[in-house]
Amino acid sequence: MKKTALIISILLILISASVFASEADIEISAPKLYCYQSSANGHSAVGAIVINDEVISDIANMDEDTLYDMYKVNDASNIQIQFDYSVGDDKNWHHLDSWEPDKYGFFKSPLVLRSNASKDTFEGQIMNLEFDEYLDLVYDYTYTGNNDGWTNVNIYDFDTYPLYIRARFVYTLENPSENLYIPLVSDWSEAVKVNERVIIDKELLSAPTIIIESELKKDSISVSMHFDEQTKELIGNLGHYEEDLKVEFLYAFDDEEFKKAEAETIAEIGKEYLLKFPSVSEDPMTLKIKARAYFDGNDRYDIAKMDSGYSQEATLLLKEVSQSGSEDPDNTKNPDNNGDADNNPLENQKLLIIAACAVAGFIIGIIFGRIRKKKNK
Repeated sequence: MKKTALIISILLILISASVFASEADIEISAPKLYCYQSSANGHSAVGAIVINDEVISDIANMDEDTLYDMYKVNDASNIQIQFDYSVGDDKNWHHLDSWEPDKYGFFKSPLVLRSNASKDTFEGQIMNLEFDEYLDLVYDYTYTGNNDGWTNVNIYDFDTYPLYIRARFVYTLENPSENLYIPLVSDWSEAVKVNERVIIDKELLSAPTIIIESELKKDSISVSMHFDEQTKELIGNLGHYEEDLKVEFLYAFDDEEFKKAEAETIAEIGKEYLLKFPSVSEDPMTLKIKARAYFDGNDRYDIAKMDSGYSQEATLLLKEVSQSGSEDPDNTKNPDNNGDADNNPLENQKLLIIAACAVAGFIIGIIFGRIRKKKNK
């Protein structure tokens, strides 16, 4: 009986150690948070956009075998974003001990957004004053009035009582059949003020890099567009509103002035764009292309005049100019190509010399090897 109890105790210790080791091996970062004023049937509401942590996203997108091999769990899809609020400034938080998750990842909290952890961005209303459970939280800072054609609705006085929000992830890895739960809790995000529109740092938008992907075909060409890491972050932060980020392509043949090319206008990372040129100069020598990314904004984002400025020019050499000044049409595709080696006597002669040197070196090596063997004898 004592042996059985001892074995059970050891097993429990090992299981606990395994769980704690798994928790210690996983560190998740605080969310990137954006909040904005919204409404629901005329009542004031608060909307939130939360950018997922890369570690969480990577785990949630693992296949089942990898997930089990690494963490001994079979479900990594459930994530909860817990919100805290402060009125007047960013110091009057309402976080309580009861908000802390238990060993199963369950907790009590008035403001929660639940979603699938595999997503890159989470968005939803986190406070809707149409419902008493939210109205009771901020009742002293509201009044009844008319809004958006609705009458007798609950309106939060954002001007008099600024509202601040912070958020954190509560992410639980689960294996219910083995009674294994690994709750992971991030730090709180930076506090954000609930403004009429989301404010995103304008300096994040940098000019794209343009890469020419094809030759000129009559009046069109394919190019791809790439951004630096900061701009990638900005595009990711826009969530499903990223289609409002636009791109404009300009082109010029030789020394002509730049003109606008016809192309799709939604800016996408790494996408290949087909550019069409309304006019092509006769027998051009070079083609230059540049682009800019910009944001027209919408009723949610306060970045309506955001503009990256134009990129560096990408240049395509259409024809090579020889030393005599005449055009060499054979070198249009690859200016460094000196012709087909099979039809070039000088090139063939060079290859023969290289081959002969290689054979001679091999023979000399054999001779020296035999001489050394004789000396050793």
